[in-house]
Amino acid sequence: METDFCVIGAGPAGLTLSLLLVRSGARVVLVERATSFDREYRGEILQPGGALILDQLGVLDGARKRGHYECSRFRIVSGGRPLFQAEYDQIEPPYNHFLSIPQPNVLEELFDACKQYDRFVYLDGRSPSGLLLDGERVVGVTLPDGDTEQRIDARCVIAADGRHSKTRRLADITFTKIDAFDYDMVWFKLPAPQRHGPEVTVFQGDGNPIIVYDAYPDSLQLGWTLPRRSYRSLAQHGIEHIKEQIRQSVPRYADLITKYVNAPGDLAVLDVFAGFADTWARDGLLLIGDAAHTHGPIGGQGINLAIQDAALAHPILVSALAAGSFDRDTLGQFEQQRRPVVETVTQMQARQAKLLFARPGDPPPDLSAEHGAPGGPGGHGGPGGHGGPGGHGGPPAGPPAEHSGPPAGPPAGHGGPPATPDTGRGGPPTGPGTDGGPGDGHGHGHGGPPSGPPAGGGPGRGGPPLVVNASPVAFGTQRVSARTDLFVD
Repeated sequence: METDFCVIGAGPAGLTLSLLLVRSGARVVLVERATSFDREYRGEILQPGGALILDQLGVLDGARKRGHYECSRFRIVSGGRPLFQAEYDQIEPPYNHFLSIPQPNVLEELFDACKQYDRFVYLDGRSPSGLLLDGERVVGVTLPDGDTEQRIDARCVIAADGRHSKTRRLADITFTKIDAFDYDMVWFKLPAPQRHGPEVTVFQGDGNPIIVYDAYPDSLQLGWTLPRRSYRSLAQHGIEHIKEQIRQSVPRYADLITKYVNAPGDLAVLDVFAGFADTWARDGLLLIGDAAHTHGPIGGQGINLAIQDAALAHPILVSALAAGSFDRDTLGQFEQQRRPVVETVTQMQARQAKLLFARPGDPPPDLSAEHGAPGGPGGHGGPGGHGGPGGHGGPPAGPPAEHSGPPAGPPAGHGGPPATPDTGRGGPPTGPGTDGGPGDGHGHGHGGPPSGPPAGGGPGRGGPPLVVNASPVAFGTQRVSARTDLFVD
């Protein structure tokens, strides 16, 4: 079988990219190990940045109609007292919220859109057994086919097969884990007769911090955090001991935990880690999504980053197809554009994790970044403005510059919303951000508006909560636009 692109992995990145490519006139073979979209998922938060792209592709409404819940804020609550909350209502409508949406609802809608094109071929229940090479250039893959192997000849292979990417291993590309997180997460759902509310809440109390939000339909999604590699020793005390520990973390749902958590199989332990492939491209091969960069669960960034990866890789791949060149330098443009952004996301998540595990009396974590990463082609985002000093709870720190502006056309400006500030006891942040540069004129507004001013200080443990607007880097609200105007004959 011959094709222009062979995409490995039918997750958010692979399906979004497949749809963009077939709409641009390319032939696409999509290979997926699973035989159904009805499988176990961890990420079911769709941030505004990803929702924008799905809307531009015409699939967001259909995914929403399959079932979802809207959320408008993120809160950390300690001992019944709110310490911190990030609000989404200041984001430009209609993307001034995020969605708790079953991942199959998104994937099935993308898949149905792909199936409308004769040049799209879907091969499920398959995983690549090898890469086809012409010298050092990847020219396709082999797939198991009974006692033989099926050959897929492709102009370019795209690895979108997750954080344990088999395609990456077959290409001998090293993946380096980053020691950014000191916790694992026990992930489980509970049937719930009433909704938790329009927010993601982190409860800090007598037990370990636990994340709670509504999961469609009529369920609660919980993520109970534990020190890294401690679950095995905890499990030796039996399921009743584990249940008691979880109940201490979230007493308001103790009855549901007692009723529905009955065996170790009701709980899934997520190994939380971050990391990056040492290179995201070689001749004829490109890595996107978790195959290129893996992140922790804080902030619900996984689906968002995967969809944005697809939108940013798409014009590079279409241009390469038109030029007939898929060399490493051409495909490497994607890494050059994207790596600074996702590295900043990892840094922010590590700082957010420190806030998550902060205890009364702990020094406040620094949730700022000294330097923002540049945007993609079409101009670098301007630096955030340096504001005045914060309150007396600690020195201010400037947030990262924004990475992706509004869709190209008019120049970006209007200093963006503030990044997640420090926690301490200071006053409100001061000082405007400076304007960013214009977009590239092709549907990507990469010269983005900068993030806003440095934070003053955070809340005291006995005072009111610190309330901020959801920032682009910390909460996945940055804008990347899909190119729907590209076509290759």
